[in-house]
Amino acid sequence: MDFQIWINQSRGLSERLVAAVSPGAVALAALDLARHRTGLATMDWSGQVLDGPVEALLALTEELPARIQLPIRVIAAAVWLQAGRTEDSRRVVDSMMGFEVWPMPSVISLFLPWAVLLADRPELLPLWRMRANHRGDEVVELLATHAPDEPLLRLLETAEAAQDLSFMHDLIHSMKKWRRLKALRKFSFFPVLDREEEIQPGCLSGAWIKQQIQQAVGELLVIRATEARRREEMHVSLIPASAESQEREAVIYYQEHFPVWRENLCHSAHMAKNISLLRLVLQTPPDESCSIKSWWHAASALTEETRLEKVWPFIRDADDRIWREISIHAENMVERAVQTGELALAAELVNRIPSREAQSLRVRLERATAKVGTATEGGPTAGFLEASIQAVREGRLEEAASQAQAGIAAAKGIRNNDVRREVLFRLAACLICTPAAREAFKIVLRYTKNAVDSDDAVKRYFEFIECCE
Repeated sequence: MDFQIWINQSRGLSERLVAAVSPGAVALAALDLARHRTGLATMDWSGQVLDGPVEALLALTEELPARIQLPIRVIAAAVWLQAGRTEDSRRVVDSMMGFEVWPMPSVISLFLPWAVLLADRPELLPLWRMRANHRGDEVVELLATHAPDEPLLRLLETAEAAQDLSFMHDLIHSMKKWRRLKALRKFSFFPVLDREEEIQPGCLSGAWIKQQIQQAVGELLVIRATEARRREEMHVSLIPASAESQEREAVIYYQEHFPVWRENLCHSAHMAKNISLLRLVLQTPPDESCSIKSWWHAASALTEETRLEKVWPFIRDADDRIWREISIHAENMVERAVQTGELALAAELVNRIPSREAQSLRVRLERATAKVGTATEGGPTAGFLEASIQAVREGRLEEAASQAQAGIAAAKGIRNNDVRREVLFRLAACLICTPAAREAFKIVLRYTKNAVDSDDAVKRYFEFIECCE
């Protein structure tokens, strides 16, 4: 783009408007000048300013209204900064400081330029937040995704100096979303947030922000350890024992930064589905580092991710004071035990709960036992289900398919439709793992096609999914 040609055109059209005498000439001159400025305003400036001189850009945009002039200068400053013309970019930014009013529109084309400028000039943050922040969440997202650690740290310092805690909260949330663990760990030692402040519920404060940073770091450490554990289980990890060392690092971090560290660790481990860390929380009875409620939360989460038999050794010997606090977690654990067929263990668990709270669970357990009893306690399908499940666990898939098919044939003698469907779904879940998986889908398809309506079909499909689990 030849800036000088545009400047000469602007100057000529302006002089023509000033020199016009008759109303018609004035109108035509004003119309031509308006068309010229419209062309300037609608031009793709991001691709036009790269090689132009900064003086020409400032002179050319000076004639435009502020609401058009400012976005053009923002785009030009960002383009020049990315192209290595740092001094020219900063001259353009300095030229914007003199405006008392910033009628800055919120348009998508300005999100990335603003992120680029804020990463280079953190001191722009208060001005941008005050006058141009209509859709700041997108800009913060871009900063958290692409900006290096040092500019982010300077932005945090600027925001703290301006007491812009809302921006700090948004930035930390976005950085956690994009797994910026290294930068967040640097923020953990941010000195200006160490002021003694009381954390008020629902209010932003420096102490609350620091707590959020520490919680984000802890959660990311747990997520990293969980992913390492899964890579090891899939035999694709290149670093021996990396999961164990990373889990140890996460535990040490929680111990150093949280008074009730097992409670906080339980929450993060549940969100990340980290079985090892949930088991670690359960190994020690509730104490000052973990409340009874959170301890049961860990037990419920571990049951959900595995089976009740994996949790029972931890909770079996707990005293009555702890069992009285099991609350809603008992229902979740019994439901999971019913899904996995651990009815005997579920009955033991229900017997430990105070009678009033256990009444509804006993009814639920009796119904589940009645449904499965036909398949497991001497009915027409006698023993086929257990034999098939055991064969699947031991990897004898041909035998598992044979036992399941025999059970399916025997299940035709079950008169109760609900019980027959439950038994067939359990046998079909065994077939899924064998070469005869096609027969399993035929069973599920038959029952979903015969459903009363679409809701009933979906309900039956999810019944089958529960059996597979």
